Amino acid sequence: MMKLVEPEQKTLLIDNYLAKICGNINVPSKVFLGRITFGLMDKEARTMKTQFKMPEYDKLKRADCMAFGKEIMANATSKI
Repeated sequence: MMKLVEPEQKTLLIDNYLAKICGNINVPSKVFLGRITFGLMDKEARTMKTQFKMPEYDKLKRADCMAFGKEIMANATSKI
C-alpha cells in the first residue's frame, strides 16, 4: 500500500510466519513494494481502483529485483 515495510514487519510476517508455514527457514527473503499500473489491469479492476482514488505507482526497482534473484541463485546453488 505504498508504505515502506519495517524490518520488524518483515521478520514477523515473512521470516517467523510465512517461511515456517512453507517449511523454508534461513532462505533469502525481501519485500518489494510493487506497483499499480492501470494500463496492465482488466477493465473491472481499473474501474475499482479509480473509484477508490488509488493512484498509479511503481516502487519496483529493476536493480533490486536482479540483486535478489542473484541472492536466490547463490543460495540455491550452494545447497546442491
